[in-house]
Amino acid sequence: MARRGRSHQQNHEVGQELNLVPYMDIMVNLVLFMLVNIVSFLSFTILNASIPQLNTNPSKAQAQAQGEELLLVLRVNPNGFLVEPTVTGGSPIAKKSIPKVVDETTKKKVFDVATLNGFLVDLKKRFPKEAKILIISQSDIEYENIIHTMDAVRETTPGTEDLFPEVTLSI
Repeated sequence: MARRGRSHQQNHEVGQELNLVPYMDIMVNLVLFMLVNIVSFLSFTILNASIPQLNTNPSKAQAQAQGEELLLVLRVNPNGFLVEPTVTGGSPIAKKSIPKVVDETTKKKVFDVATLNGFLVDLKKRFPKEAKILIISQSDIEYENIIHTMDAVRETTPGTEDLFPEVTLSI
């Protein structure tokens, strides 16, 4: 039998693999560099929001119940604000609805935080020691509107004391 020469001989070439280590190193460094640069342009603001405390001392609760106390709830809905003050140990205060107003510059309806702030200033005069407020917002309210509302319930004009600095937010 004759030998068949090169026709059955298989060519096995040794292929070179692509070295991915330098490429991965460059990509990791690039991503980290971009993250550091992007974060430096962002500004972060911390808003202190307290959570309700569990009262384990019943004698303290009874002592507080003897005086006039205010439980202040502010509801934020798409139509405006609804302030629900509940007074224990004193004369009741009616709920106040504060509808949205038309902004003169944009001609859009916006939340009336000035009227809200004025109403809360009047409440603070009657309850000067009260510091807590519960803000209940619907889920479709924009974040900026919630922040403006929180600012309006915490502060009055600069140089005066805070209105209700202990804000509890519920969404």
